[in-house]
Amino acid sequence: LKRAYCIKEVYHTQASGAEFDVVMSTKQQAAFEAALVEDFGSIKAGMCKVDVRNAKCRNPKETKSILDELDGKVGFAECNKLVIGLLNKNLAAHARAALALLPAAERGVSTLIDALALLLRDMGQYEEARLLLEEAIQEKREKLGDRHPDTLSSIHNLGWLLANKTREYEEAKPLLEEAVQTRRETLGDRHRDTLDSISRMGYLLKDMGQLEEARPLCEEAVQVSKETLGDRHPHTLVYINNLDSLLQAMGKRA
Repeated sequence: LKRAYCIKEVYHTQASGAEFDVVMSTKQQAAFEAALVEDFGSIKAGMCKVDVRNAKCRNPKETKSILDELDGKVGFAECNKLVIGLLNKNLAAHARAALALLPAAERGVSTLIDALALLLRDMGQYEEARLLLEEAIQEKREKLGDRHPDTLSSIHNLGWLLANKTREYEEAKPLLEEAVQTRRETLGDRHRDTLDSISRMGYLLKDMGQLEEARPLCEEAVQVSKETLGDRHPHTLVYINNLDSLLQAMGKRA
């Protein structure tokens, strides 16, 4: 994915509508399938690092030729978006296959089921993502318990999906309330996961028009994140942006 001609081929595959797949040796395929279950996040993160601007060929002239072609046809930003989109589509297909191969007792409590759901959410496939998260919550409640961090992660993820993507606020609210309360009790008020749920809950209340109820949650997320992560941490900046949006909705200056 750092090679200009590879990115060019992926782009042209996407542009032509041709079938795309990644060819691996038997050994590589086995390692990849295991990594899907055990370390999906690293694979997903790697694919998001595609940047045609920094792609190279051994021959500088070839590099310039390919980059000029892609920039002229679609532009670097759109090329990156299309290439990453096709890679994610392929990754989702492999993840579905890997999930289907897991024993029934492991499927619902695996990290893969949530990871696939979040990938599908980012791809706009909300209904499939929702079904996977609902399955994960049911299985994790039964096998791990209501207070297990993995159970709470699935609960939070489904609440986030319903609140921010499908706008099903009334269904999202009890899920995020449960995530906030139980994470406070089990992880503490200053844990990063707790802060994420607090911030999401605050933003949900804002979207529901409950601005005064939302404010202390958004303010708490900002204050604690500044104290634990620092003023310039990406999470802190997100929480600040959420609070700023709320204060604007309330007619107040940030």
